[in-house]
Amino acid sequence: MYCRECGNELGSNDLFCGKCGAARIQNQQSVAQAVNTTSNNTDKVLYGVVGFFAPLVGLILSLATKKDKPEAAKIGIIVSVIRLVLNLIYFVFYFLFSIYSYI
Repeated sequence: MYCRECGNELGSNDLFCGKCGAARIQNQQSVAQAVNTTSNNTDKVLYGVVGFFAPLVGLILSLATKKDKPEAAKIGIIVSVIRLVLNLIYFVFYFLFSIYSYI
């Protein structure tokens, strides 16, 4: 397929022309939907990474304040470890279900 604006040859997965930037898909709504899908997937990954590392920060801070405030540190460590375990369980199931959705 060739670009309707400049005649540049397009790849089978190209949404836009690499030369002039024109949309390959005639329907602009389809282009916006394709771009939003990519953006949503990136957001999900970003939120997952932040959600995974937040308990690690809490755990490190709790361990750092263990001498000054042992009771608060103990609660922080327990909460952080529980949250890490829950995150690991969530990511394992999310990964497994995402693999099986492609089969």
